[in-house]
Amino acid sequence: VLSGRMCSKLNSSFLFILSCIMAPFSFIFALSAFILEKNIKRHNEQIQKRKEHDNQIIEQTMKTFSNFIDNKDTYTQGHSTRVAAYVREMAKRMGMNEQEQLNYYYAGLMHDIGKLTVADEVLNKTSRLSTDEWNMIQQHTTNGAALLKNFTILPEINDAVLYHHERFDGTGYMNRLSGKDIPLVARMVGIADAYDAMNTNRCYRLKFSEERIISELERCRGKQFDPDLVPYLISMIKDGTVYKL
Repeated sequence: VLSGRMCSKLNSSFLFILSCIMAPFSFIFALSAFILEKNIKRHNEQIQKRKEHDNQIIEQTMKTFSNFIDNKDTYTQGHSTRVAAYVREMAKRMGMNEQEQLNYYYAGLMHDIGKLTVADEVLNKTSRLSTDEWNMIQQHTTNGAALLKNFTILPEINDAVLYHHERFDGTGYMNRLSGKDIPLVARMVGIADAYDAMNTNRCYRLKFSEERIISELERCRGKQFDPDLVPYLISMIKDGTVYKL
């Protein structure tokens, strides 16, 4: 049996008095923290919704422009949307974050905007192009860049428009860039653009078989295409992803 007695009254204890004083402050602090957390969460949700809304506006605007572009050529309708989807999938497989994937997708949508400056009869010509007509086709890259000269918020788009017909070996147009001097987004759009051209019926030929496309990608690896990008696109073909985008 243990027995004892109080040495002092509880309500005269310093700790008890301090606890009584601090209790309301602790409650107020906890309540303030709860309210602050709720406000921060609500604010972040509002920012996310605004960001998603802004992205929808941007995407719909760019898709509208890409439809204008593709409708100039009856054989390439949907081309820009498909190229954009291929580029975004490659970016995903390369480990880029969601915002980078989205920016590269936008670049794919807009890469051919310069074709708006090319006459329809030249774009849809089924016979051999003259030298002047071929020059007009090539100039769609620089013309597109001129159209977007004041659009600086997404530099990936400008790079894709101006450089997507450069070749890895330096034999492309219009600036004869080579290797890694070509911006990555332009290299990605370039290979996606070429793939869609091979996989689509054109006014001057039928689309290639899957085996021939893979063979062409391998043959042009390090020449027309960045050798590091070819495996990503081939894997997308072999696992059927390109047919689902």
